Amino acid sequence: MKTKQFLAVAFSAIMVLFTACDKNTNEDVVINPTNIILSSNAVEVEVDATTTLAAVVTPSNATGTITWASEDAAIATVANGVITGVAVGKTTIVATIGSLSAQCEVTVVASTSATDTEALNGSNYYVITLDENSFQTIADKVVADLRPNENDAFLYIWENTYEAGNSSGPNSFGEVEPWISLSVTNVGWSGFGINVKDLAKLNLMSAISENPEEYFLHIAIKGRTATSHLFGLESSRSKAGVAIGPNAFVDGGDTFPAFANYSTDGEWNHIDIPMTEFTKNGVVYSNDNAVDFNVFYVLSGGTAGTALDIDAIFIYKK
Repeated sequence: MKTKQFLAVAFSAIMVLFTACDKNTNEDVVINPTNIILSSNAVEVEVDATTTLAAVVTPSNATGTITWASEDAAIATVANGVITGVAVGKTTIVATIGSLSAQCEVTVVASTSATDTEALNGSNYYVITLDENSFQTIADKVVADLRPNENDAFLYIWENTYEAGNSSGPNSFGEVEPWISLSVTNVGWSGFGINVKDLAKLNLMSAISENPEEYFLHIAIKGRTATSHLFGLESSRSKAGVAIGPNAFVDGGDTFPAFANYSTDGEWNHIDIPMTEFTKNGVVYSNDNAVDFNVFYVLSGGTAGTALDIDAIFIYKK
């Protein structure tokens, strides 16, 4: 009798023990993630704009929390997959769970707008091209009028590398005025420059080099094909270019990374390029110029038929 009671008690204890173990196992189970992937491995975002990455973890019930980090928060930040452009450049976003991680390259480009009238609300204008009506709205803030004329400023197309395009319709500020519209010919390259011969006007540009971080080169551009162009500035000492479009621009042995892109819907895009992009490569303006130079130039490559439509080119303070 005692033996039977002992066995019964022992059996009950074992059942309690097994029940307790099963309960603890269910509560403390750890399912390790086996993979993490992102919705894209490369994205582009404008300054002050956002884009979102999604992360997919396998298995879906894996234990752990995804953490997000930017390798350079001065270029772009990230929070829960939402990327915010901070400054033009490139960085990498990393999503991590456990010992696994996935990366996405982020390219931050300059902000663009199809109807950017704010560009006429700045100060200290050095006007390279602009229609007369828009010019009059900023006339009292113009330091130097560098627009092509018949006396001391001229637009030169180099070796007939462009032919005339079609500049009908409203320009970048809604005025029914012409803009620079050109098409690449078939000579294998293309280029034009706006040369200013009035040294007094060129000397006025020295103020830009005193505080280049305060100034921007403004360009309006539109198109219907994904084409990159090189936009450049010269001084009496040097010249430097910046590529605008979907890809880098190659000129001989030099490669210029794309600074900003523009839409291909035929609408105007207004782009501001910091003057520091040019001054860091040697463009310095002086107040004692002895020779004239091209205040602005463009290269469009060598593909015949490539269209170039640009307007409202000026250097100014925002």
